[in-house]
Formats: sequence, C-alpha cells, structure tokens
Amino acid sequence: MGLTDRLARAAVRRPHVLLVPVPGQRTLRWGAEDALDQLGWGRATSPAEADVLLSCGDPGRDLAEHIEVAWEGMPGPRARAFATTTDEVGAALHAAVRELADLPSQRHDARTRTAARLSAADQRDAAPEPPDEQAMPPDENTMSPDEAEPDHDGMDLADAGMGGMDHSMDMDMELPGGLVMADRVEDRDGLRLEGLNLSLGPLLPGWPAGLRLDVLLSGDVLTRADVVRLDPRPEPAAPGALLALDALAMLLEAAGWSEGALRARRARAAGGAGPATDDLLRRLRRARLLRWSLRGLPAPGGGDLVDHLDRLVAVMRDDAQLPEADDADLAHDVVGLDLGTAALVVAAHAPLQPAPARV
Repeated sequence: MGLTDRLARAAVRRPHVLLVPVPGQRTLRWGAEDALDQLGWGRATSPAEADVLLSCGDPGRDLAEHIEVAWEGMPGPRARAFATTTDEVGAALHAAVRELADLPSQRHDARTRTAARLSAADQRDAAPEPPDEQAMPPDENTMSPDEAEPDHDGMDLADAGMGGMDHSMDMDMELPGGLVMADRVEDRDGLRLEGLNLSLGPLLPGWPAGLRLDVLLSGDVLTRADVVRLDPRPEPAAPGALLALDALAMLLEAAGWSEGALRARRARAAGGAGPATDDLLRRLRRARLLRWSLRGLPAPGGGDLVDHLDRLVAVMRDDAQLPEADDADLAHDVVGLDLGTAALVVAAHAPLQPAPARV
C-alpha cells in the first residue's frame, strides 16, 4: 500500500457529513443522527467542509435543486449517500466511506469537475461582447454636442430636475454568484447601507426541513424576511417527549452547546425516559449561561427562548404540549436580528409542526 493510499484511508476514518433532512421524514432523520452519533462522525455545517452528503428521504423538485447546488460546492474527495428507511442509513454511510477511499473514482470525479468548469469558462469567453458605442460610426441624423441647443439661460437641466441623473440614486447591481444589491436601507445604528438579498437554508444545521428564509440583509442585520416551505409534507406522529428532546437538541446545537445537544439526542434514542433524560434535566437546571444567552429572544408560542426551554422541559414531563411553529411569526421575529441570533430563533422552530397558513 502506497503513501497516498494510507493518507486517503486515514482521512476517511471520521468523515464530516452534511445531513439533508427531507420534509415528512422526521423519523428517518432521527435514525441518521443516531447513526452518526454512534459512529462518532462529525457534522458538516456547510458544503465546503463536508465529505459526505447524506439525503434522508426522497426530496421534491425544489429541494433537489438546492441539494445539487450543495453537492457542486463540496470539495473532493466527496461522496453521496441516500437512505429512504432507517435500516438503510448504516449501509449508505459505509458505502460512502468506501467511495471516499476509492482513489481512481475520486480522481475521475476531480477531472470531470475540472473539465466542466473549463468548458463553462470557455463558453463565457466565447460569448459575443456588446458593441462599443464609442467605436460605432456617428449617425447622420444625430446632432453633435456643438449643434445641440443650449440650455435656457445656461441652466443645467439636471439642476432643474428635468432629465439629469442623480449619482447618489440607489441602483440594483448584480454581484458575483448571482447576488443582487438592493436599495439602501437603514441599519440598527441609523446608517444607510446597501441591502443584500440572500436566501438562507434549507441545508443549514439545526434548520427546519425544507425551509428557506429569503431575507434582506443590511450590514449584519435582517431588515426583511419571508418564509418559504420547499416541498412541504406532513411529519409522522411521535410521542411528545421525543419531539421535545428533538427540539431541545436543535436548540442546544444552535446555541453552541454541542455536548448538551448530543445528550438530548441520546435521551431521544433511549425513548425519552430513563437515566439519560434525568441526567439531561439536571444539567439544564444548572445551565445558567445557556439561559442568559436565550433571554429576550422571541420564541414560538410567545415569550422568549427561556420560556421555550421551560416549555420543552414541561413536555418531557408530560405537563404540556408543544406549540405550533407559525411561519408568519417567525418571519416577523427574525427582523432586526443579526444572522447568528436569527439562526438560533429559527432553530427553535425546527422540529415543530407548522401551523396552518393564515387567511
């Protein structure tokens, strides 16, 4: 075995997996998360750091387009895995590891991607350039500047507001990658900054399956938000304690407490009762820093995220029911927040059943 083979095998012992939840496949996502926890594999937070792309279910057309974009953004070596049932998850992950270690296949993938990029670049270079207006011969019917009538009394028409262009006017501008600059908007400090139109999701960690947030970003603050559900499907019924633990795991992961999120998933895998759940509840009672970080942030069902945390604990004890996630309230609540805080608020909505659309 050569040095390259040894390095390749060492690199795929603990790959980072980008998990793709599909609407209506909550139980399958749980099985995939439990499998990754048992294997000790890392979770990728973006396509750029992912080795494996794991789709949990059969996505619809809209979600499939986002998955293809994520796949193209993954560096090599890379592998795709598909699972439609919980029993298929383990085999799909191990097949992906074998594909990562298959050097001839990875080299072929790299050459194919390089050829596709070069072909796209050649097509852009071969595209005809727009004619240069300065190089075009003058029109016989066009007056020269000297022949044009002077402004009345030497007054500039722009000064009179009759045809000149205000150079401070806000204009739409296309950026690399298809981003579009919007009009200037005021941020929370009272400054007028260019607004950037972005789409957040649907393949972000702790994110509702199939949810896309179309936002207008001014600086680091969201000034407008619209919730879009891609290929929505109803989720299967599950005990309230398991749903609360699922919601808690996503909230803790988004809050940066990865160990707490792992304990919540293990308690969920254990059925929502027993020593794992009791240990998690004891740790939550002592988590003062967590409560401080959640205080004042809007939560589904009203109140702040500290209230939401307490509601989840009450559901785990069979003392309450989970609230519904209202998309209209979510779009309203994230306005005025920075990106990181908005992601935390969205994570609180992640495993909850969307409320019926308002009429």
